Amino acid sequence: RTAPSDVVERLSGADVAVVNKVLVTDSLLSAVPSLGLVSVTATGVNNVDLEACEKRGVAVTNVPAYSTPSVAQHAIACVLDFTNKIHRQSAAVKGGAWLNSPDFCCFPERTIEIADSVFVVVGGGS
Repeated sequence: RTAPSDVVERLSGADVAVVNKVLVTDSLLSAVPSLGLVSVTATGVNNVDLEACEKRGVAVTNVPAYSTPSVAQHAIACVLDFTNKIHRQSAAVKGGAWLNSPDFCCFPERTIEIADSVFVVVGGGS
């Protein structure tokens, strides 16, 4: 990781900047006039001043679809967490609820059965 205060020094004289969470601002581009390419190793480019790059002829690339399967998997995981309260179940078990339960199982909260449910995913990505 590069501290924000060290970015200009690290990029000094560079033609290409491969970044992730580094803010590529107009002032950074002014301080590193040799840059011709900013390559963001993520899907978004919200950390890059695109107007400033265009004004200076600096190309900007990213990886727009690298995490599509992961996002879909995370959406399903969120649905299952919502219906099964997994995070709360885990906390209850870690807190001793299962061990101290008079029954053979421990359900501190009601879960939602998804059988015969309609599952719709609406996404805004490409």
